[in-house]
Amino acid sequence: MAPSTPATMKLLYFDFPVRAEAVRLALHAGGVAFEDKRITMAEWPALKAGTPRGQIPTLTLPDGTVLTESLAILRYAGASGSPRLYPADPLAAVRVDEAVDILNDVLGALTKTFGKPVDVQKKMGEELLAADGAAGKAFAWVEATLAQRNSLYIVGDSMTIAECMLKTVADWVTVDLAGGAFASALAAYPAVVKIVALTSSVAAIKKYEAGRKNAVKTSTKASTKVSAKADASTTSDSTASKARRTSVVHETVGRVKGRLFAACFRPSVESQ
Repeated sequence: MAPSTPATMKLLYFDFPVRAEAVRLALHAGGVAFEDKRITMAEWPALKAGTPRGQIPTLTLPDGTVLTESLAILRYAGASGSPRLYPADPLAAVRVDEAVDILNDVLGALTKTFGKPVDVQKKMGEELLAADGAAGKAFAWVEATLAQRNSLYIVGDSMTIAECMLKTVADWVTVDLAGGAFASALAAYPAVVKIVALTSSVAAIKKYEAGRKNAVKTSTKASTKVSAKADASTTSDSTASKARRTSVVHETVGRVKGRLFAACFRPSVESQ
């Protein structure tokens, strides 16, 4: 019996942003129906052999065709939507590719912060955001590009996958890197801030992100209940001890994420 094919596209990746978030944003913004299949590391070994190259993300099309490589998938996602987020014009497409590649360099640099203690992430973040750092150079390039073009968008006069990639990188820097230590890092890049805000304001993206936040809140509430039961028989901690405990939790979570990420990017799994 032949395996069934999906009625819509299916994006397969782990339950974190990294190499799939820009694709998710592009598909949502383009109004493309798809299944956002998120798996755990425990599920991955059983699924690995069923992927074309033993790697994720993959995008399975309704006819059963499976696409690999995150940037190739991103371009396909952008070309599949309405509005179209990947230009049909060859020169415009090259310009979008240029922007995506520049930002992908930042994404690659950010992946190296996974699993590191917060203080180490802070140091790495400072280096990334320095004028000669990957993020600093990329954000400055975006600023210069928009100033030269006098436009709200990196390429053309409407949103493309370049904006999806920029938002993915900017969110990582301001929200996830070193536990939010760089929340105000984009203040020096007003054009980047405007693009991220504009992209975040797209109705489909707003709906998607609201859904993700609600899912996180639900998970957090469940964890809080468990913690409350565990703490019921203990006396209240001092402010200092609470701070130490919070720090340990954050760093432990970071190390776990780091191990998961390292497993994702071994030679048999996508490294681009």
